Amino acid sequence: MKKNNSNKFSRFFLALLLGVSISLSTACDQSSEPTGNDHKLELWTMQLKPTFNDYMNKLLENYKKDHPGLQIEWVDLPAKEIEQKTLTAIAGGKSPDVINLNPNFTAKLAEVGALTDLETLVSKETKEKYFENIWKSATIGGKTYGFPWYLSTAITIYNKDLFQKAGLDPEKPPKTFAELAEVGKTIKEKTGKYVFSPNFADSGKILEYLVQEGIPLLSDDQRKAAFNTPAAEKFIQFWLDLTKNKIIPQDSITQGHREVIDRFQAGETAVLVSGPQFLKIVAENAPQLYKNIGIGTQLSGNSEKIGVGVMNLVLPQSGKHREEAAKLAEYITNGSNQLDFAKIVTILPSVKEAAQDNYFTNLPTKPELNDSARKISAEQLKNATVLLPSVKKWSELSKIFDQYFQQAYLGQITPKEALEKAESEWNTILGNQ
Repeated sequence: MKKNNSNKFSRFFLALLLGVSISLSTACDQSSEPTGNDHKLELWTMQLKPTFNDYMNKLLENYKKDHPGLQIEWVDLPAKEIEQKTLTAIAGGKSPDVINLNPNFTAKLAEVGALTDLETLVSKETKEKYFENIWKSATIGGKTYGFPWYLSTAITIYNKDLFQKAGLDPEKPPKTFAELAEVGKTIKEKTGKYVFSPNFADSGKILEYLVQEGIPLLSDDQRKAAFNTPAAEKFIQFWLDLTKNKIIPQDSITQGHREVIDRFQAGETAVLVSGPQFLKIVAENAPQLYKNIGIGTQLSGNSEKIGVGVMNLVLPQSGKHREEAAKLAEYITNGSNQLDFAKIVTILPSVKEAAQDNYFTNLPTKPELNDSARKISAEQLKNATVLLPSVKKWSELSKIFDQYFQQAYLGQITPKEALEKAESEWNTILGNQ
């Protein structure tokens, strides 16, 4: 039954994308600016109501004061619904003017020409206000399709009590995968616990680790796979050995981030990589554990690359008022508004000036764990990047690699075979673009 439902959704998705493509043929005939008194924009966001009603309502009211006669309809949707509703709206020719989406879905819509290229609507001075690597997260084929809005960089959160029981320095969490393995061996021998539970069930997680290890995924022209190397084979074997030696759980291949968090809260693992907002959850769910928590910079590989999560504001190509929509999106994401937002929720701003505010750079006289986590997370923005590339058919490419990595993890094929099979399929897809 699940397979049939999946097939139905796939057909529905493809049909909607076809509808998107067809609807674009008439979009170019639409006016790009409001005319007369018809001055209305529609903004869709993701899971902000009711928690952030006050913030959003005030922000939009202030914008309307500077734009007399402008109306803004704010629609907030659950994360699980926004993609389907976006496809339906665009295919039906009734899309909103601005939509809050993640980079992965942004890329899917950009593939079929459903989004507006911002390069002609945004000045060089405006673009330079954002972190360069973050702005590029929505750039595909030389065109940019999203205003970066709020961000998050994960940090390393660890159980000091387990470190002490293992005879390890509780003030020195592992910074690299290699250090993680060494720490994990000691923790397993001394406490019987696991050091870490990688959420391999989440799409593209092993690919992120490869990038952090310094292993390129694509050739410079993005037309071929570049990961089939001895270094990649050794790195995949590294994770298989950690599993074999029970340094990480054997069921990691089926565990997503939610399960990984539960495991850490239960005291079964010593290290977790997650956003600073998780600390509040631990304080509520496991107060005894919270008393023994330490924090450090994001766990990475030899490249020392820091991954960042990005939420964008995009403009559908079929929108009637694209220039007005661009101004609204730029306003929502400006430094002042992002700083105000960051002070009421654990997020980071995509604008450099806001990230340099004292709120992120200085600690109070008696800092709490959340204060230190915020400072570490913000400091990482300078070197943070979206780890996975924005290329056409990325979801399909990622799924292919995950499939063969899973087979290697389960001992059905060797790491070398996994890389060779994934490389072959990637090259076929990339070569046809």
